[in-house]
Amino acid sequence: MNLPETRPLTLIVDDDPLTHKMLSYMLKKDRIGVLEAFSGEEGIQIAKDKLPDLVLLDVMMPEMDGFEVIKRLKADRKTAEIPIIFLSAKSSPSDRVKGLELGASDFVSKPVDQGELLARIRTQIKLKRQEEALREYTQNLEKMVESRTRQLIHADRLASLGTLSAGIAHEINNPTTFITGNLQTLEQFWAKIVDYLSSHPQAAQDVKIQYIIKEFPGMIRSIRAGADRISNIVAGLKTFARKDSPRKAPTQVNELIEEALNLTHNRLKYYVNVEKSLAPDLPAIRANGQHLVQVFVNLMLNSADAIGDKTGLLKISSEATSDGRVRLIFSDSGEGIPPDVIDKIFDPFFTTKPLGQGTGLGLSITHGIIRDHEGTIDVESTRGQGTTFTITLPTGKRP
Repeated sequence: MNLPETRPLTLIVDDDPLTHKMLSYMLKKDRIGVLEAFSGEEGIQIAKDKLPDLVLLDVMMPEMDGFEVIKRLKADRKTAEIPIIFLSAKSSPSDRVKGLELGASDFVSKPVDQGELLARIRTQIKLKRQEEALREYTQNLEKMVESRTRQLIHADRLASLGTLSAGIAHEINNPTTFITGNLQTLEQFWAKIVDYLSSHPQAAQDVKIQYIIKEFPGMIRSIRAGADRISNIVAGLKTFARKDSPRKAPTQVNELIEEALNLTHNRLKYYVNVEKSLAPDLPAIRANGQHLVQVFVNLMLNSADAIGDKTGLLKISSEATSDGRVRLIFSDSGEGIPPDVIDKIFDPFFTTKPLGQGTGLGLSITHGIIRDHEGTIDVESTRGQGTTFTITLPTGKRP
C-alpha cells in the first residue's frame, strides 16, 4: 500500500532566533515544511495540533528543557510516534544516553553540520513514512480481505468465499515468503555484524554503537512478529478454503479438551479460572482430532478475550446424551455478545474485536469443522454476564 506523497513537515523547538533562521532556510530549501516554536510548552501544543513528521528539539531552553518536552510528547499517544532529533551544545555521553533513553531518534551537537543534519532528517522522515505505511497495511488487512470477498459473494456465498479465500491466501503468501526469507538473511548478517561492532575500538564509548547493539534485535523481533501475524492470517484463510474431507478416527473428546487446555495455558493462567466437569467413559467419536483441538482452542481464547484483564470463570463440561451423542459446553463469565450481532458471529470475517486484533475467521472455521463432523454448535449470551457455546457430536452409537 502506498501512502500519498505529501510534503514533509518539521517542527523546530528552540529559544534561539538565529537557530530558527538557519534551520528554516535549510529545510525550506530542501522543500520541507517548517513549523516554529520558541518554548517547550509552545512546541508541545503545536506538535499536538499539527502532528509534524519530525521534531528538531533543543535541549537547553528556559522554563522547560528538551528532556521534559520529549517526556510529555512520548507520554501522549497522539504524538508518541513522532521522531525527535535533539540539538544541543551539550554533548556529554550522559546527555546523549538520557536523550536516547527518553525516546529520541537521534542526537546532533551544535554547531550543526547542515549537510549531516539534513541527511539525518531525511532518514528519520523516510523511516516514519515507512512505519506509517506498514501500520496502515497491518491495520487494514482484514478490511481489505473482507471488501474483496464481498464483491464476489452472490447466490452460493460460502462456495464463492472458499475459492476467493484460497486465492487471497496465495497472493498474500508470496510477499510474506519474500519478507521472511530476507528477514532470515538479515538475522544471519546481524549475527556477524554485532561481533564486529562489539569489538570496535570505540564501542564502549560510542553511545550510538551501544544503542544499535541494544535496539536492533528488538527491531528484528518486531518485524518477525508482524510477518508471523500475516502468516497466521494466511493459515486461517487456507483452513477456511480447504475443501477436502480429512481422515477421521475413533477419538476420545476429553483428551482433546485437555490438549487444548495445555495449548492455551499461558493465555488463561492469569485471569481465567477453569472449572472442568468431564464425564468419564464417554463413547469415542469419529473425528479429526487436530481440527477439534483447533475448535476448542478458538473457544477458550475467545472466552479469555471476553473476560479481559479481570478475573473470570470458564466452565467446560462433557456428557453423553440419551440420543447417542456427546455434548460439550463452554461457558464463560465474560462481557457477553451484543444481541444485535449474535446471529453474525459465525459469518466469515465478522469480529467484534478491535481492528488488528482478530481476523474474523476463528468462529467461522469452528462452525465449518463442527459441521464437517456432522455436529451442531449453538450459542447463548447475556450482555455483561457471559456466553455459552454448546457443541453436540455424533458417536455412531444410536439407542
